[in-house]
Amino acid sequence: MRFFITGCNGLVGSYIARKLLAEGAEVSALKREQSSFEHIQDIADKIAWHHGDILDVMSLEQPILEADFVIHCAGFVSFASKDYSKMFKVNVEGTANLVNGCLKYGQKKLLYISSVAALGTNDRQEVIDETQEWDDANISSKYGYTKFMGESEVWRGHSEGLDVIVVNPSVVFGRGEWGRSSLALIKYAASSPIFYPTGDVNYIDARDLADIIFQLIDRKIYNKRFIASAGKESYYRVMEIVSKEMGTKAPSLKFNKTAAFIALQTAKLMAFFKGILQTGNQKREIQPKLSKELIKNSTRKTFFDNKKIVETLDFKFRKLEDTLTWLVSKN
Repeated sequence: MRFFITGCNGLVGSYIARKLLAEGAEVSALKREQSSFEHIQDIADKIAWHHGDILDVMSLEQPILEADFVIHCAGFVSFASKDYSKMFKVNVEGTANLVNGCLKYGQKKLLYISSVAALGTNDRQEVIDETQEWDDANISSKYGYTKFMGESEVWRGHSEGLDVIVVNPSVVFGRGEWGRSSLALIKYAASSPIFYPTGDVNYIDARDLADIIFQLIDRKIYNKRFIASAGKESYYRVMEIVSKEMGTKAPSLKFNKTAAFIALQTAKLMAFFKGILQTGNQKREIQPKLSKELIKNSTRKTFFDNKKIVETLDFKFRKLEDTLTWLVSKN
């Protein structure tokens, strides 16, 4: 089978490509001019590359035409309000372009890598599964909203005759550049931090995610949605494991509401002065990396239930300790 992957050079896409190649599949992928091959150096020469962008419809036509199955991993993640417009274009309009391309050429299949953020949540919910309905009155993140809207485009494609699979991963842990995407948590944990968030993190090993995707495709389980998550653990426990493996000091103070407020105000103040320094007397707003949205999400204790994928595939996830030990040992 011939696969076309968007976002192949990202963390998730690289593990999916690696799994497909190991199973003997043909893989092609989309590459922008500035794309980094940091995640896929070991397999880059085994992939047929197409130059383009998911926002450039013309660049998508040939790779979609040549493929039997499209796996859409490309996306943009940010919790900064200034990035919302870009996030919407990439996560919603880009997905619509892929869906339309698959419909145009017919007999294509599409697997969409969404996110548990697209399921929505609120402060009252403790357990969420695939039956969760999006509630505009309780938007936990703008990123989640754009992924939900991206999913809506995929289901629109299904209503027009396209076979689809939607996978909603939680935080993905895999080997890659620390500081980017989900691995920012690992970088922070390895830095001997003082504070730790009080919430829980739902997680999955990148290798498990790739195995799940392969099995869903191999078994032709179409037109369903699956949460892909091994379980949840406290942020403190994640940091404790990483600190132990790295020989660094584990955090000791909770990042409570008071500390969060002080940190947020400090971040805003630093961004304000940085803007002045960069533009002389002309004030220019620079968004701090820390946001109210990010702080609120770091205190949540929501559990994303993996029962559906476990029962469908009889799947067994790797343990958190094994995943983090494997991840840290590369550095």
